[in-house]
Parts: sequence; C-alpha cells; structure tokens
Amino acid sequence: MPAPTRQRQLAPHLPVPTHARAAAPRCFATARGVLVCALCVVLAGCGGGEPATTARGPGPLPTRLADVSGAFRIAGVAAGLRGRVTLSLNEGFDSVVVGQAGSFAFGRRLAAGQRYEVRVASQPPGQSCEVLGGSGIADADVEGLQLRCREGSPQSVHALGAAMGGAGNASALVEDAQGRLFALTRNGGAHGQGAVIRIAADGAASVLHSFDGGAMDEEPQRLGLGPDGNLYGVATLDERHPHGVVFRLSPQGAYSVVHEFDDEVDGSSPSSPLLLAGDGRFYGLTGTGGRHGGGTLYRFLPHSGRVEVVHAFRDVQALQQRDPDRTCDSDGEADARVDDLYSPAGQLAEDPRTRTLYGTAIEGGMHGQGGVFGYALQSRTLRTVASIPDDFPSPSYGLVRTRAGELFGVLQRADEPLAMFRVQTDGRLRVYRWRERDHVPRVPRGVLAEGSDGRLYGISELGGEHAAGALYSFDPGGGSALLHHSFGEPGDPSRVGAYPASSPLITRADVIHGITGAGGPHGDGVVFRIR
Repeated sequence: MPAPTRQRQLAPHLPVPTHARAAAPRCFATARGVLVCALCVVLAGCGGGEPATTARGPGPLPTRLADVSGAFRIAGVAAGLRGRVTLSLNEGFDSVVVGQAGSFAFGRRLAAGQRYEVRVASQPPGQSCEVLGGSGIADADVEGLQLRCREGSPQSVHALGAAMGGAGNASALVEDAQGRLFALTRNGGAHGQGAVIRIAADGAASVLHSFDGGAMDEEPQRLGLGPDGNLYGVATLDERHPHGVVFRLSPQGAYSVVHEFDDEVDGSSPSSPLLLAGDGRFYGLTGTGGRHGGGTLYRFLPHSGRVEVVHAFRDVQALQQRDPDRTCDSDGEADARVDDLYSPAGQLAEDPRTRTLYGTAIEGGMHGQGGVFGYALQSRTLRTVASIPDDFPSPSYGLVRTRAGELFGVLQRADEPLAMFRVQTDGRLRVYRWRERDHVPRVPRGVLAEGSDGRLYGISELGGEHAAGALYSFDPGGGSALLHHSFGEPGDPSRVGAYPASSPLITRADVIHGITGAGGPHGDGVVFRIR
C-alpha cells in the first residue's frame, strides 16, 4: 500500500444529533425531537507531498506544550528515505531534518505527562513517508519512533484517449480472475455515448462495448462479475429504456439487455452497483418508482434475468403532498414512520454473519437528510438503522463493510471538505470531518476501499495540492487521516493525470488502481496504479 504522507489525529468536536427511533404510529406523524446524540469528531486537513510544503494542524493540542527544560527526549530511527524529510513535533514546537537512514532526535524535550505528536512536514519527491508510533504521552524517553519512506507516486498503466471515454465520468474499476480490469464510462466509445473498456495486465486497453442508445447517467455504476464469469451492470440509456436496464457483457464483448425496469413495478433510475451476495444473487437499488414511489431494493437472478422487488420504499413527501389531511395510506398497509427512508442510492454492503444488506438513502429519516437502512434477507424486513444529522449532507455513495465488520461511508456538500462516517448496527453514528485547511480532499468519487493495512482508501475529484484531486486514507482504529497523493494540473504530460473519475480499486496484488478524467499524454486521463 502507499505509505502515508501527513497524518492528523482526531480532535473532539461538539456532539451532534444523529438518529432517534420513533415507535411506529398507525398514521404518519411529523418527526418529533426524540434525539440521540453522538460524538462528532474532526479530521485536520492534510497537506500535499512536495518537500517545501508545511504541515498544517487542527489547532492547539489538548495539553500545554512544555518548554526546553522538559525531562524526556523524543527520538527514533529512519529507513528507506532517499532525500530529506522534515519532521514536526507538536505543530511546530520543534522540528528535525532527517537526511539519511539511522537514528534521529528532536532537540527540545517534553515534560512528564505532556502529549507528543510527530508528523511529516515535508518529504522527498516521489516518496511517501510515515511515522509509526508518532503520538502518545511522554512519561519516559520516547525512542521507538519509526520513520518509513517508500516509493509512492502513481504510475500510468494506460493513457486514455477520447474514444475510450477518458474525458468523462467513470465507474470504479473491477478485476477479473485473470487480472484484467474493466470500467464503465459515460462518454467515449464508437458513438460517444459511453463504453465498457478493458485493460489487460500489461496495460493494453481496448473498448469492449460501445453504447449507442444515448447518454448514460451522470454516475455510471460499477460493473459486477457474475458467478457465470460474465460482467453485469446497470444503466439508463435512452428513450427506448427510460427507466433503466440491467445488461450482461461477456469478457469477449457479447452484449445483451437482460432486464428493463418498469417504473411502477420494479422502480426507475438504477442508483447502485449490483452487489453479488452470499446467496449467489445480485442486489441493487433504484432511486425512484416502485409500488410506493420511493425507489426499490431488488434482487436480480443472473441465470434467468429476472428481477424481484424485495422492498418498495415509501416516498413520504409525495404521500403528504397528495393529501395533506390524510395521514394514512389508502392501501391498508402499515403506515409510514417518522424515520422512514426513501430514494436509496449508493453501494450496498452485506454482513454474511447475519445475512443482512446495508445501504444508504438520500431522503427521509429523522432529519430529512437520509440515512442508513438494513434489510434482513431471512426475515425479509427493512429497518432504519441511523439518520444523518441535519447539519450534514445526504449519503449518496453507499457503504463499505470492513473486515472487522464495521460500516463506513462518505459525505460531501458542495465546496466543503468531505467527511466520513461510521455507523453501527444499533444506530450509533459517528462523523469524522476534515477541517477547512489547504489541500483537503473535496468531492469524493465513489466509496472507500479497505487495504491490507486496515486503512480505508478514497479518491476525491477536487482538492489536494493542485486542486485537481487526491488519494487519501483513513484509519478506522486510530482516527487519523492521510493525504497520499495530489493529482496534477490537466494537460501536463509529466504528471499521471488530474480530476480522478473513479473510486479506488485495490486488486488482489494489493495495488491501488483508478482512473483520472483529464491529464496524461493525450489530455483525456489515464488508468493509474499506486503500489
């Protein structure tokens, strides 16, 4: 995995209300203020990776800094660097320049009981450096710090041309058993209406299929590999298929539409990638339509091409607008609850232990900002797990479930630094937000991906040192945020690219892959990898 460059620890922030569960009324009622508060925490902004850049911090540390007469020294050992690295102790209290492998030490000391925090302030070009064991309380000499530097700059796998859709939005890449990569693009292809591209292990790329029916959705969805070895995907193509389709594509390029959505029956506007669950079936979401107008959670059977609705979401707002005086549904079914979610969107996640699917919706909930739902496959019941606080944006990218069984997602409001959230199945929600600093990631592209090191990696389309996107990561255990790479200005062939257009893929070889929407030799982006 790419080694981190700049690390920020969490600082406490004022609690914000997250989710409150109301007893299901017989008739719809207005949301009431029965709130459960959770701790909202803040991530400091991370800087770029050039040697002259100075790290910026989250503000004063929670403990007073000691003076030069302190009792304990802070020291460690460096390895792997091929240039000069500047380390900062407690946000500028002291610094040291490390120019070679071996031991290093800060000149100033800390008093007993004082907190220490060591961060990378600058590093050699083309390397990513991190400090292991860099924070704690000084109750003795601290001599176990480890400064590790590795090669961390992205490398171009293939330079995209306009014919391959590099200039448009792209979905996340997917890897097959042979190590080939596939991606779905909104533009490009033989007709300029989107394409599926294939990148071989040696970097050779080709257009596997060109769509000819019309422009695809703004956010093309991730392709999924089926148990039969074929690729499956969803898209909204043109007036012939106004509500969206499920399509099948063989690795050789044989294409067919296997299901066309019917707005009032199984929904409209597919809004999530297909998730291949443990039962061998795909599951997905539509953002609108269905029996109650609020979208659907559906099951897709690849061997037959049949789609079955497992849950129809209720559009609570439309229910009220149709008849403000009538608070009950006319179909005689259970009425809407005050915390009902609708307009589901984003990647689904499965807990195989409980056979539960988890997803996000962008509307409804206690605060109208959407939230997280869980659907139990065995009992066929859906519940609202948590509501997003009203001072945060809606979660439109979905969830990732870590190997530790935790659920994480990304939040983004225009022109604000992105935020990440952790949700537990009992409804507890914690938000981690980057502070307003230079170079922070903005506008996430897709969901997070878990690396072998346990960190969650993400890509932003904007932000970073050049305001052209960044690769960042988050430590679920320690709560630190790292900025690994800032993408460069478009049109500069010396850089890998700019404005990343896909969420990250971590392959079986533990290498991060992604797509930029611009830059590279042709100006149309590249497929890149970071080891």
